[in-house]
Amino acid sequence: MIFRLFTASDGKIKLKAVLRSIMSSDVNLGKYRNLGLILLEDYNIQIILKKPER
Repeated sequence: MIFRLFTASDGKIKLKAVLRSIMSSDVNLGKYRNLGLILLEDYNIQIILKKPER
């Protein structure tokens, strides 16, 4: 699987996100531009807590 990392923003908050692998071909074809808009119809949030380093 190929995942594309990007930064999502609503104008106030920025967060790092991942595009689904089925969208990678659309990215390669140039359907999504840098600083372009993508409408999110559905999303899944997973919070990964960092463990303290020893």
